[in-house]
Amino acid sequence: MKLHKKLLMSFKKNIHLLIGKRFYIKKSPKLTYLIDMRNRVDRIINAFSEYEQPQIDYFFSQLKTNNCRFFIDIGAHWGHYSMLIASEECFNQTEIHAFEPDKINRYQLYANLFLNKLHDRITVYDYALSSKDGELKFHHYDENNRGKSHVSDDGQSIVKTQQLDSIFKFKKQIVGIKIDVEGHEQDVIAGMTAFLKNNKCILQIESFSISYPALLTMMTTLGYTKINTIDSDHYFCN
Repeated sequence: MKLHKKLLMSFKKNIHLLIGKRFYIKKSPKLTYLIDMRNRVDRIINAFSEYEQPQIDYFFSQLKTNNCRFFIDIGAHWGHYSMLIASEECFNQTEIHAFEPDKINRYQLYANLFLNKLHDRITVYDYALSSKDGELKFHHYDENNRGKSHVSDDGQSIVKTQQLDSIFKFKKQIVGIKIDVEGHEQDVIAGMTAFLKNNKCILQIESFSISYPALLTMMTTLGYTKINTIDSDHYFCN
């Protein structure tokens, strides 16, 4: 047996020693994931090899139909949406930008980019998007559901914030935007009003019932029409 085959067999046999029972590598038809079994999203991916698939199917169909040239992932977690975009051949020319202020989520994102050789395809930002440039308190949620980490007045740490309007200045582009920021979505929108007016955007915004009416009013004022809702995710286009 050749040496590299022996090394591969040894790696597969002892992977639990290298990573531990909490972490392991899972392969799907399109992507390879670093799985953290304490985290809810990872457990779902591990059990079903998919997460939010109805949302992804609908959203991606809209992005394909409109020939999306930019994708902005706001609240990227460990990069599920961004990596799926990067793995689709029809998005080969699409620029991908992922924002994730939570350090643990972001480090898992970096690991996933490394495993999938996507570090040159996806640009990662380590700060939160909000209504102004500065700093805000950030609450790191329970390890069982790190997707719930969010900007909060009772946060344990401080994160830097920027307006999207201060980052991207381009105009007349077709842009897909996913916003999943656990209640901070109106502040994110307030910091990107010029961008939304100057480009054609298709948005998937998670917003729960208590804050959704205000979000709908905000998007309507900006010239956007709601085109669909799936669970707590709402879709808008101008």
